[in-house]
Amino acid sequence: MWRRGASSAWASRCCGCLEAVAPARHLRQKPGAHCNHRKDAPAISQIVETQSRAGEGAPFAFRLIATDGAARCGEIATAHGPVATPAFMAVGTQATVKGLSPDAVRATGADIVLANTYHLMLRPGAERIAELGGLHRFMNWPRAILTDSGGFQVMSLKDLRKLDPDGVTFRSPFDGSEHRLTPERSIEIQHLLDANITMSFDECTSWPVEEDAAIVYSGAWTHGNLNRTWSEGTVSTSNTAGSRATFTFTGTSVTWIGCRKLTTGIARVYVDGTFVREIDTYEPPPIEGYQTPVFKASGLAPGTHTLTIEATGRSNPSAQSSYVVIDAIDVRP
Repeated sequence: MWRRGASSAWASRCCGCLEAVAPARHLRQKPGAHCNHRKDAPAISQIVETQSRAGEGAPFAFRLIATDGAARCGEIATAHGPVATPAFMAVGTQATVKGLSPDAVRATGADIVLANTYHLMLRPGAERIAELGGLHRFMNWPRAILTDSGGFQVMSLKDLRKLDPDGVTFRSPFDGSEHRLTPERSIEIQHLLDANITMSFDECTSWPVEEDAAIVYSGAWTHGNLNRTWSEGTVSTSNTAGSRATFTFTGTSVTWIGCRKLTTGIARVYVDGTFVREIDTYEPPPIEGYQTPVFKASGLAPGTHTLTIEATGRSNPSAQSSYVVIDAIDVRP
């Protein structure tokens, strides 16, 4: 979901150095060669030792360079050099881009390489890579590195893992050994690898999937409204009394993210089928807000629970309507 992109601005700076070159000149560039205006440029293997970890503590920043309508180009500043955006990110899952040397990867114009937490956790191990000086030295790559969190493997390797409220336990396909991955451990591994950009530990949804598959709607609901105001650009609304949305989840805490505004009404909330209370979501301007926590239940026993949100068709006397809005549901282990 974000690894590749292209633009005319990218085509004009695709050579192995950071200075701009004409697109035609780049197309004539031989793989692995340095650009004509840096004949004395050292090979990557000569500079990786001095750059690796040299930028520890350096600021991480993004700057916008130019726009053209909805398109834009920019630059991310990292401790191991700038990354032009949109970016082509070479995939080096196991600390190597298969079939290419680091010099060849750099000659494509790539500013950044991706590596994977799960695979490097298994072999050779994050602690071992840290002892060897970090991932940049290990793979002989002086530029920026982004590491995946291992969350994709939670989905793709479901036959080799067990989920629980705190994380996931993998069984190695190589020797059958067990490896534990939690949100905290994922970040720890990425720090040991010395990645410039780290990903939070997530769980990907497999395909095919129905949107809001874990939510069962009954009654009259409207879904959609692709708008940046809402989480992921989607929302579900109802102002019909008795319309319900029941969400099944595993965890000890759940939060209903909704909306408080002039047109929102009163909802009834149930946890595990037991009525908790009525919630008036009306809020007059200018206080009204989107992506707002409306209700939270915490301290639940570990295990599977349900959260039911019911539209009442009623509202505050000052409200202009009685819509109940479901933007997102946040679950904590």
